[in-house]
Amino acid sequence: MVLFVSSNIGAQEQKNNMLKSVFMSYGIMLILSALSFILLPVPVVHFAILFVIPLSPFVGSYIIAKKRHGLIEATGSFGLKFGLIMGVLAAVTIVISALVLSQIMDLERRTQSLLWIAIFIGPLYVGSMSALGTMYGILKSKKTIISP
Repeated sequence: MVLFVSSNIGAQEQKNNMLKSVFMSYGIMLILSALSFILLPVPVVHFAILFVIPLSPFVGSYIIAKKRHGLIEATGSFGLKFGLIMGVLAAVTIVISALVLSQIMDLERRTQSLLWIAIFIGPLYVGSMSALGTMYGILKSKKTIISP
């Protein structure tokens, strides 16, 4: 699993760098989502939820990948691994939230069905958008490194 140009970086350090990047990207995604919910009561900026929450996995991954220099040509495999880890994190978060919500509230059958749909679709969406954001960020950072 070679992800960085430097040959002196060990495999364990590469994995730590990747996990650090994933957690930073996930944090950016959660912060963007929280900020959009804070803006919910303001009538003029209701559109923030329509744009910020769906784009937050892409934006977080793009920002982190663009700042990480030294990635080699394995853009696709790195992006897919990054997206897989982000999807797993999203799945864990959504499942925990669903369990807490079902314990706190007495949910109807229809609401439980919608919750299970969110459990399946949410991680797929987060994983694919973060993989795309990572790949695009890596390609943009390579372009800025090559261009004078």
